[in-house]
Amino acid sequence: MRGAWEEFQILREVTNNARDEIWYRLNERIQENTKTMCDLQEENRKSANALEVMQVSLGGLLAFAFLDRLTGEWTVLDSSWATSLSNLITGAPALWFIVSLLFWTTFAGGFLLMLHRWERLSKGTVELELKIHKRVVLKNLQEYISTKVLDDEHHRVQDGNHVVKVCWTEPAPEAWGGFAPAVEITFDHHTSFMLHCTVHYNRKQARKYLAFNSEELTAQLFEEMHRAKVFEDPKFMPSAHGDDEGEGE
Repeated sequence: MRGAWEEFQILREVTNNARDEIWYRLNERIQENTKTMCDLQEENRKSANALEVMQVSLGGLLAFAFLDRLTGEWTVLDSSWATSLSNLITGAPALWFIVSLLFWTTFAGGFLLMLHRWERLSKGTVELELKIHKRVVLKNLQEYISTKVLDDEHHRVQDGNHVVKVCWTEPAPEAWGGFAPAVEITFDHHTSFMLHCTVHYNRKQARKYLAFNSEELTAQLFEEMHRAKVFEDPKFMPSAHGDDEGEGE
């Protein structure tokens, strides 16, 4: 009987080791897939920035082409004040070619600098996700949300619960250090519980010495909610360090 028990313990240990190995390999695959998705998202963002520059450039080319159709054969070199410039361009060998290369280099360099600047600014994102699970005063919450211009609103009704997710962009960047964050809250309309809250903020697009960190973002948002008396607990303040909750003043 003792031998059978020891064999059972060995089998259980082997099973646990096999399960841990499966979980480890599964987590590795998830991390690889996540990294691949992040890389693809970065490439898509670069492509979107380049496409935006191309769209602006195409708009300028269309505008100038339209003006060319209106003016016909007219050129600025026909003006009296540009006669000397015209003579210089046509008189010096390869001068116009050199000027064309110079302008091409200037515009190409300007576009590259613009794309690099956009890339640099896009890397200062702070994404703050908070688990709330606190009861709210539904009427006050709805009044608070009504003061925002919503970017998105999603309702899910299932198993007696009515979960609502709303997203908006704060209208006053100066109150957030120079950059208006995007806020997303999820609450249960049936049970009057706020479930989650997410804040998207870009520190590099905010003012250099006024950019908010995660604690300041949390305090700013929930102090505003407390002024609107959203929560039943007037001292509730979630922690940005991973604690379930903290105490306010």
